[in-house]
This record gives sequence, structure tokens and C-alpha cells, in this order.
Amino acid sequence: MILYTSDTNNLEITYIITTFFILLFSLVYENFSHGVMSINMLTAFIYPIIGYILISRKKTNVLTINLVNMSVITLTLYNIMKGVLDIYGTTNNLINIYLYIGIILVICTVISLIIKKGGGRK
Repeated sequence: MILYTSDTNNLEITYIITTFFILLFSLVYENFSHGVMSINMLTAFIYPIIGYILISRKKTNVLTINLVNMSVITLTLYNIMKGVLDIYGTTNNLINIYLYIGIILVICTVISLIIKKGGGRK
């Protein structure tokens, strides 16, 4: 979905396009769901926005960028899949693995933001 590149502008543009695509996807999916709503599906676009804010910082290293990418992908996928299951009217406990892995990745991202080892981009 999103790969690290040395050009920050390409990565930021990728995040903006991804945010709009996920928002459009969730709105279309909600439109054809026969009136069934899912808060998870409607809020799935928030994670790429947060990722964009973290990536647009000027002093982030490669590890932090990769951790942000992985956590955004995992949590967005969790929200979309949970929303699909909510709209379908079923549940699955295995989907919570995405949430747990996403939380672990967010914790690792915060730790890497605090430590800031490996030099920053300029």
C-alpha cells in the first residue's frame, strides 16, 4: 500500500490519495448496505490522516516511517473488515488480532518517535 521513498512529497501525496480512496470506499459501501451503518467503516479514513500528520514531520527516521506505515495499514484494515462484518450482521473474534497488532505497532512507533535514533531527515 505505502512504501518508504526518499522523497517525502511522494509519500505525503500517497497518504492523501489513500485517505480519499478509503473515505470514498466506505461511503459507497455504506450506500449499498441497505441502511445498515457501521461506525468502524465510517471512521476507517482517520488512520491515514494521523499517518499523514506523523509522516509530514521533518525529523522522522526510516524506522519511524515504516512503523507508521505498518500501523496505519493494520488499523485501517481492522476498521474496514470490522465494518464489513458489522454490516453483514456477524462477528468474528479473530479480527481482533489486527487490533492487537496495530496497538503494538503504535506503541513501537511512539517509542521510536521518543528515541529518534538513526538520524533524522532534513
